[in-house]
Amino acid sequence: MLEKITLGTAQWGMNYGINNSSGEMSLDEVTKVMDYAFENNIHTLDTANAYGRAIDKIAYYHNTRKRIFNIHNKFYKYFDNIDKRIDNELKHLGINHFEVYYFHHFNDFQYCPIYVHDALWELKAKGKIKKIGVAVYDNEEVIKVADCKWIDVIQMPYNLLDNFSLRGDAMKYANEKEKEIHIRSVFLQGIFFMNETKVTGKLKELFKYINQIKQIASDYDISMLELCLLYPFSNPYIQKIIMGIDSLEQLKININVLTTKKSLPASLIRSIEQIHIEENALLKPYNWQII
Repeated sequence: MLEKITLGTAQWGMNYGINNSSGEMSLDEVTKVMDYAFENNIHTLDTANAYGRAIDKIAYYHNTRKRIFNIHNKFYKYFDNIDKRIDNELKHLGINHFEVYYFHHFNDFQYCPIYVHDALWELKAKGKIKKIGVAVYDNEEVIKVADCKWIDVIQMPYNLLDNFSLRGDAMKYANEKEKEIHIRSVFLQGIFFMNETKVTGKLKELFKYINQIKQIASDYDISMLELCLLYPFSNPYIQKIIMGIDSLEQLKININVLTTKKSLPASLIRSIEQIHIEENALLKPYNWQII
């Protein structure tokens, strides 16, 4: 299971997540997390230029600890001199290639100039990028990206609410087009673990579904954490699962779940996938500030 895990690094460089009370992780904590992950066969990180100081902390670790992770990076809001930018990023991180280099937003991919396409292809031919990807939100975006021959990886949300009943058809289509599927938001920024009384506005509407999930967890004598972590492994279309963490202790707990718990019963999975959320906008954290 751990070989399928990619560590998300948004919390490493900024105060990220609706349920994050500890803020940005310190360099010391990031170093401890990277050590523990590396020693437990988790060797891939998902980061981005938009994640504050996350890349700087990864670079510091690479250059001081001499343990090198596979890096998935994302870019946005720039196209000029992308080849030079990637060369500088690789040098800064102390690596010779990115495993995946993503368009951070679908619109950047959709409207990228042809010279960006050519530059990425040239960088891939030189081995500086192994795979080119796009991070998406909607199924319509999944389909459009899947139809693009020069894209290798699609990163999309997937969790107990944003589940197979919503995502299954799009995932099947991407699989038919031979795209890798990497999923994020397994904890939906931690909202699955929040007290309902601490949530306000329309976001409270999610709890009529979250409470259904909590009942399912109770019926099967399983924790919400176990359910969140194990559910994506029931999906055969997923190649990588991005797991965000904000402390070493949390990583240890998550790894313990992934290495000691068995797969979920088929009846439990069916119960989760019978939950079909109608308020899809609530599944997109970028909407949470405006609803």
